Amino acid sequence: ATGLYNSACETFPLTISKFGLELVGTNSAATWITPAGSGKRGLGIRGIGFVRIQGVTVGGANTAWEPGAGAYIANSRLTMADCTVSNNSGWPINGGGIWMRDTFLTMTNTLLAGNTASSDWGSYGGGLYAEGGQLRLLDSLVANNAASPGSGGTAGGAGIYLNGNYGSTGHLID
Repeated sequence: ATGLYNSACETFPLTISKFGLELVGTNSAATWITPAGSGKRGLGIRGIGFVRIQGVTVGGANTAWEPGAGAYIANSRLTMADCTVSNNSGWPINGGGIWMRDTFLTMTNTLLAGNTASSDWGSYGGGLYAEGGQLRLLDSLVANNAASPGSGGTAGGAGIYLNGNYGSTGHLID
């Protein structure tokens, strides 16, 4: 539904814990999930299959010591369509926008922009950090994300950082 879902009216992170759940907004300009000021991530998805998120913006999350400021996705199967994940940041973390592990994530017509991962000793995947699983980006834009090394650390994958062995499944960016 159209609206602003923020820390004044919601508890963050919004946790998706039901198989086949669909989180559908009107469109990404009209439906916002923003935990701004709460110090929490936007979405938490763990061990769930066949989740669909469509027509929402996840933005404004700022976390400390938690990966995936915008969304944390582990051991799941998720489709995101017509979404925006923007202006999320965290320290010291990987995956300012999205952090995923052992997950099959398909993003279609989705914008991943303005997200930041930073640390004094190393950060990776300002927009998206992926470890295991499969990532498919279709007709999506990844732009203006940052992974900052801080004072003397290392950084990589300002937009996307792929870590680990993905077997024969591979990734698709089209």
